[in-house]
Amino acid sequence: MTGLFPRADLPPHPNSTGYGQEDVMIRKLWNDESGQGLTEYALLTGAVASMVAALAYLFRDQLSTMLTTIGNNVAGKAATVNNPTAPT
Repeated sequence: MTGLFPRADLPPHPNSTGYGQEDVMIRKLWNDESGQGLTEYALLTGAVASMVAALAYLFRDQLSTMLTTIGNNVAGKAATVNNPTAPT
């Protein structure tokens, strides 16, 4: 087989141009680029989301510590704002 089109391994039908209906349909689909941009963006978004999830899994202990510290600091500042006479 010399390539995808035309099929060199089979002789063409005597009454045809050498391309069957399936070959013409496959050629049209092969050359059709509509929707290609959306597909590329979807694949890229999926790859980025997978990387973020993998990094979050790898650094879960550090992230947990960091978020706990931030939450405690915010809670402490909120208590100070709500009760200014409370010791810090």
